[in-house]
Amino acid sequence: PDREGEAIAWHLCQILGLDINQTKRLEFHEITRSSITKALEDPRLINMNLVNSQEARRIMDRIIGFRLSSLLKKKMNSQSAGRVQSATLKIICDHENEIINFVPEEYWTLAIKIKANKTLKANYYQFNNENFKITNKDDNDLVVKSITDKVKVTSVTSSTRSIESKPAFKTSTLQQEAFNAYHFSTTTTQKLAQELYEGLNIGGEHVGLITYIRTDSTALSDTYVYSTKEYIKNKFGEQYLGKRKLGKKALYVQEAHEAIRPTSNERTPEKMEKYLTAGQYKLYKLIYERAIASLMAPKQEDVTTVIFNSNNVSFKLEGSKTSFDGFTALLEEKKKDISLPEFKIGEEYPITDIINEQKFTEPPERYSEAKIVKIMEEKGIGRPSTYASTISILKLREYIEVNKGIIFPTENGMRTSYVLNKYFPNIVDATYTANMETKLDDILEG
Repeated sequence: PDREGEAIAWHLCQILGLDINQTKRLEFHEITRSSITKALEDPRLINMNLVNSQEARRIMDRIIGFRLSSLLKKKMNSQSAGRVQSATLKIICDHENEIINFVPEEYWTLAIKIKANKTLKANYYQFNNENFKITNKDDNDLVVKSITDKVKVTSVTSSTRSIESKPAFKTSTLQQEAFNAYHFSTTTTQKLAQELYEGLNIGGEHVGLITYIRTDSTALSDTYVYSTKEYIKNKFGEQYLGKRKLGKKALYVQEAHEAIRPTSNERTPEKMEKYLTAGQYKLYKLIYERAIASLMAPKQEDVTTVIFNSNNVSFKLEGSKTSFDGFTALLEEKKKDISLPEFKIGEEYPITDIINEQKFTEPPERYSEAKIVKIMEEKGIGRPSTYASTISILKLREYIEVNKGIIFPTENGMRTSYVLNKYFPNIVDATYTANMETKLDDILEG
């Protein structure tokens, strides 16, 4: 159900000699009996605006890709260039230059250990009631010299913190979460998701377990929202129902689809585990829990903040306790509460240790594949269907190397990006690519 799908249908009509004005196409977003039956009841004609938009993209990519690639091959023996891949390569190489040119800055950390009914560590907060930054040894010595052998409680505040669940997955957030949780590469994630979407033999019936996986939308269908609210009410209780999340609509978003979600809440990860490989199970569990949690109530925490003072040097300590588990009732890993003793203003406690350390700021970290996908999406480069393949092309052309999911540009990649940026700055610029996406959307709108 997207431009590429529409173009495939149109090509089939051309090849099979079918009349465009008569030939119907089925559109479904999940491979389940009900979804395909529904599509059969409501076939539709091919939407030529979608086809034209895809054709325009294909021609643009070929003009840029073929011409630039042959020029690069001839002049500097580089493998290829392209509208999306070269803009992505530029982001990676610009970031590498930031890392190379990084100048570390000194700073100091300071904390104390306090003996209450247990030993607690409080972090430096203020000096002489000001947010004084400790940036060198002299600053550090000045503050440390002021600390006496005990602290006094100067303030105790309580508040409630509400933690919302995240919206259901779209292609980019699924790739990021799968990397963070399991270090899956973007290609691995897409391969596993494709298998879950195409479906497996579940108890003698072929069933697609999740909806369409190339999507830039976090929206959920009314039918799914309704059935999930019933599911949450029955399993956890009325108080666990949350509001529908619309998520922040990114720039250049097609939103032709729903978010990625399970096709049935009754097919729990536990019930499905015996039919799935280890990788499929991990990914299905992520998708299943994220979709249901997105419609559940927020988690509530009671937060206590204590400020201590020792001769005009203040320290801060924070504790938290879950008052209502909300959406986390669904998840196995629960964040542990940090319980504090009862502190009263004016009480004094002995300081058992002063911990201070000189540190230096670190250069920015290199991007992971998942982080690059996030940046591509934010800048409007490529589409959910091309994120993983763009990274694969850059690897294939030896412009980047990927080590444990982290991207390193090669010397050839840096050189190619430099030349493209020097002679074709408009083509490798992210805004050019994003503007083109907008124009393709205009074609889509007719």
